[in-house]
Amino acid sequence: MHISAYALNIDLRKIGGKDCFVVSNIQAEYKLEEQNGFLKIQILNKKANTQFYKALNNKFFDFVSLFNTSGNVNIIFGAKKGYELLTKKETNALIIEPKEILQESKVEKKENYIDNSLFKKPEFKISLIQTKPTIQNVFFSGLDAYSRHDYKLSIVQFSKLTTDPNNPFFLNALYLLASSYEKIGDFEKAIKTYRDILNYSLELDAPGKILYQIAQIYKKQGDSRYIDTLKKIVEEFPYSNYADKAKFELGNIFYDAKKYNQAILYYTSITKESPLYEIGMLKAGYIFYLEQNYPQAAYLFYLIDLKNVDVKDNEKYIAKAAYVFCKMKDFKSAENFLSYIQTTQSPDFYISKSECLLLQNNPNLALNTISQAIKVFPLNKQIQEEKTKIDLLTQKLNEQQLENIIKQYKNNEKITPLAMWHLAKVYYNKKEYAKVLNLYAKTLSSANVMDEFQNLAQDSLNMFADQSAKNFDEKSMHEALRLSNKLKLKLNSCSLAKSFMFIGQYKLAFDSVDKNSSCYKFIKANYDIQKGDLKSALSDLNSLKDKDYLNIIYGKLSYANGELSKAKIFFEKCVNSKDELLKQYAKLKLSEINIEKNIQNKPIDNKEFKGPFLTESLFLNAMYYFNKKDYANAINYFEKVENYKKYNEQALFYETLCLINLGKKELALKKLAILEKNYPNSTLTKKLKILLQ
Repeated sequence: MHISAYALNIDLRKIGGKDCFVVSNIQAEYKLEEQNGFLKIQILNKKANTQFYKALNNKFFDFVSLFNTSGNVNIIFGAKKGYELLTKKETNALIIEPKEILQESKVEKKENYIDNSLFKKPEFKISLIQTKPTIQNVFFSGLDAYSRHDYKLSIVQFSKLTTDPNNPFFLNALYLLASSYEKIGDFEKAIKTYRDILNYSLELDAPGKILYQIAQIYKKQGDSRYIDTLKKIVEEFPYSNYADKAKFELGNIFYDAKKYNQAILYYTSITKESPLYEIGMLKAGYIFYLEQNYPQAAYLFYLIDLKNVDVKDNEKYIAKAAYVFCKMKDFKSAENFLSYIQTTQSPDFYISKSECLLLQNNPNLALNTISQAIKVFPLNKQIQEEKTKIDLLTQKLNEQQLENIIKQYKNNEKITPLAMWHLAKVYYNKKEYAKVLNLYAKTLSSANVMDEFQNLAQDSLNMFADQSAKNFDEKSMHEALRLSNKLKLKLNSCSLAKSFMFIGQYKLAFDSVDKNSSCYKFIKANYDIQKGDLKSALSDLNSLKDKDYLNIIYGKLSYANGELSKAKIFFEKCVNSKDELLKQYAKLKLSEINIEKNIQNKPIDNKEFKGPFLTESLFLNAMYYFNKKDYANAINYFEKVENYKKYNEQALFYETLCLINLGKKELALKKLAILEKNYPNSTLTKKLKILLQ
């Protein structure tokens, strides 16, 4: 550091094997005065710099007062209890030797009255009753009252010294006056007095310290200006020691508010020279651990020298750092961190150690570790949770046991997702895929959804879709699509897509299958036929290889062209298909052609069909009996399908016709009224009205 010609310097040196302070670069007149156990130095035309000030924070000094006035520097040293200060003058230098007192003075000395401030109580006893009331005596009278916690008297005394900014005790008195107001709870006057100090030229850490004191008052009052004042210290006095304290407090504030990005920003900006640096890195790394950003957490933990960390109250952060290293497969660093908290035997130590053993594929050792922890902490909730977690990973639990764990830990984001995953595997093996998906849905709000569970859910969705398609259960088919959207899982089930295609729900069919698959092209060809775009349908067939499905398409194309005999040939080729739904579809199309041509020999056996195909077979039977002029049976079948939207209009139309043919005009009119109400613009309604007239 560059030292100005006008700046003092101070060094701690060994002289004759003894620790001594050497004040150098004096080169000016100075006055030396010893009184009542403390040393006063006044040096003309000099200033004390930051390096000088920092050297004063030493174990030998109990009281330090340092202030620059009118180009001069005034320094008052007070020796720690058990020491005295010996001085020796040298050219342009002064040697100060803190010498241990062998026999302690019989004079009873008071304890330090204030901690971590610019001022400390000098260890001496002084009677002010018969002393001339000089500025110095008034100041020390205030100090004596302050040390006795007589803050009202100290306010009276210090107030006498705060009217003249030129007296050498002015700023010290102003500071202690503010502190006295703070002690008696007069926060308004305390803040005002502290702010008065900021109006004067201050050096070193004083401005940052004053603002920090103000911030602490705001904190006591629950005033939002507490945060603003801390931010001001950071922004306006970034090189102050109190800037790091402010950063740490701001980090804690945002950490408690779960505003983790801001907390990390303040923690990681603490300077490396600060005693708060290590704990700041620990807490920032812990936040990354909570967010499961293990690489970033490990990076911060690598910056920490645990020798500078107070293990007490920080076991949690150190233990999680060890866990992070284990996640990163750096078991050596993990062991190093665990060794620092091994003697504390805290719950966090046991939990992280067992987790690391699991990551090293030592489940039995992990179980032994957590069992030992239960003996030490039999009622600790976290230990019990860890034991349950290890049981889930090491024991083969049945369905009932897993359900009990889920019920017991229903709000535990560490245990519940793991238990649900194991229960989901039980359901998967039983082919109860809907239950797997419902369990997965419950874990999505948790931050601990495992990749393995997502993979199981993805597979279960496609299996559930195939299962629904195979059973031709329209409700379950729609549920598969709903779950796909809700769980954000990719559905790719050709079986489901074909099932939707067979009942004419092409949009849902397209949503059920990968757009690059041959299955998608097959469905598109069918869709093009339905639209009447036969040219596009034929172009879609180029990449299809499945003969059965090609025959179905050619059959539908022929049917669309009115070539019923040709269509019948293609459909007959599919009757023996291994695809059950395709086979059922082909049979229905053959029956439809035969009924349309009125060559069907007998009604359809409805037991062969399921789902929407069953409904279609019932409608075709109704048409079979209608063509055979068996109107009673026809009505019976039409009534079975009239509640289905697809067949409602036609069923009502043919029921009315049947009733007309049976001579039941009144019933026919009632049925017509229903048809007209449901379909007021229907051409079928108009035809029936003409017939009835």
